[in-house]
Amino acid sequence: MHNLSDPIISLNGLGPKAQDKLNNIGIYNLEHLLFHLPFRYQNKTKFTSLDDAQVGAEILVQLTIDRIEEVATRQRQLLCYLSDNNNRTLLLRFFHFNQYHKQQLVRGDIIQCFGEIKIGRDGLEMHHPEYRLISKGQANLLETTLSPVYPLTGNLHQAQLKKWINTALETLKNSSLSDNFENLAKNSMPTLKQALETLHHPKAGENLEQIAEFRHISQQRLIIEELCAHQLSLLKLKNERKSKISNIFKISKILSKQLSENLGFQLTNAQQRSVDEINTDLALNHPMLRLLQGDVGSGKTIVAVFACLQAIENGFQTAIMAPTEILANQHLHGFSDYLEPLGVKVAFLIGSQNTSERAEQLDAIQSGKAQVIIGTHALFQESVKFNKLGLVVIDEQHKFGVHQRLSLAQKAHNTPHQLVMTATPIPRSLTMSAYADLDTSIIDELPPGRMPIKTIALSSERKDEVVQKIKQVCKDSNQVYWVCTLIEESEVLRAESATKTHQYLQENLPGLSIVLIHGRMNKD
Repeated sequence: MHNLSDPIISLNGLGPKAQDKLNNIGIYNLEHLLFHLPFRYQNKTKFTSLDDAQVGAEILVQLTIDRIEEVATRQRQLLCYLSDNNNRTLLLRFFHFNQYHKQQLVRGDIIQCFGEIKIGRDGLEMHHPEYRLISKGQANLLETTLSPVYPLTGNLHQAQLKKWINTALETLKNSSLSDNFENLAKNSMPTLKQALETLHHPKAGENLEQIAEFRHISQQRLIIEELCAHQLSLLKLKNERKSKISNIFKISKILSKQLSENLGFQLTNAQQRSVDEINTDLALNHPMLRLLQGDVGSGKTIVAVFACLQAIENGFQTAIMAPTEILANQHLHGFSDYLEPLGVKVAFLIGSQNTSERAEQLDAIQSGKAQVIIGTHALFQESVKFNKLGLVVIDEQHKFGVHQRLSLAQKAHNTPHQLVMTATPIPRSLTMSAYADLDTSIIDELPPGRMPIKTIALSSERKDEVVQKIKQVCKDSNQVYWVCTLIEESEVLRAESATKTHQYLQENLPGLSIVLIHGRMNKD
């Protein structure tokens, strides 16, 4: 008898190689197997007649073998011709087969096949279907539940994974699985155990459309579990952070006063509030981790500059990290305009620098001559040695992984203070859930004279409306930027590429000058 905490290697037929593959996707014990859920289902609970078969659909049929033949075209094939009682036919086509397959398929035998219906030259076909032979007098072998299809890794096979997950489900019947939300049953919610059993083996009558859209009550039960676990993990991280020791930065008086006198404008109330919140955090003996949120043009840069000055006045360096060289260059000019008149030395480190430039910047960083260091992923590299890093500022932090952020923070002697900035509008409810480990400052007003920013989310189905709006805006002698997440199409990510969007806009806006620009282009 297994326990849910048992390592997966305890399962029969699961060896070290399979264990490594499962470990790579976070599966270490039987409980982890239980939470490895299907991404779709196959319906083998009923037969479909050939009259009702639709091209592209996966169906189960039970037919008679009429004849088998091997053909030698460009690729050797085994063809198995089937028919039903009304002489409707289906061709099974096998591209990979051996002598055993040929001997197994005998004219006159009954065969059950499951696969995708295709259309061939002579009618309906299945290619490499799942099949089993039915003995005469044997009852119809239909599944009682929908068949799960699991995400795979490496050379793992569905049959193996199903066997191991079914073992974990059997163990679940005789084991206790801690359920932190037993009271949800009062609201017609299934228990955690019931939800897992349903999602691995849904009954034939379950609503597959709901499951596909993550609206099924069993999925909602797991979503509650996952959201609460995520929230508790973030709160735990926040408490752990506040138990760590960091450097205390006394509130800057000299440099901040000089900067304020040089500005020539007053901070907005929202900017001043954010500066005060950051100043207060930096003056504490535990590390700050604060999200500074504000639209483009709201003035996040100057708020970050005041934070840099507080670090500098206390004898510490600040690292400012941007996701791209273009954005890093913008920060170099923006921060330098404010800092260099105050005598602050700014270093710049990016991957495309030549050897001598890089060596000069690395020396300034390590010696402490550079008080503010601006760069890209190059700041993570082992060769970068800070003299006294005390503050890390990360722009568009969602573009960096947690490990990248931590690797930069680990370059400090004590845990550094961290300020992360974003111009991406984040709803308050999402901020409270996704960023619960961060304190938040919001710049919710623009400096005088700035045009208000309106953020609208539209589905991709309304792209034509956006194109018409672009046409109108450009008629009024304005420019439009269309920003894409990818340069070229990806097989992994479902997102519009810049090259494809450029082609689409050229086709739909023939009267406009449309230019493509991305980071892989030559600087010239």
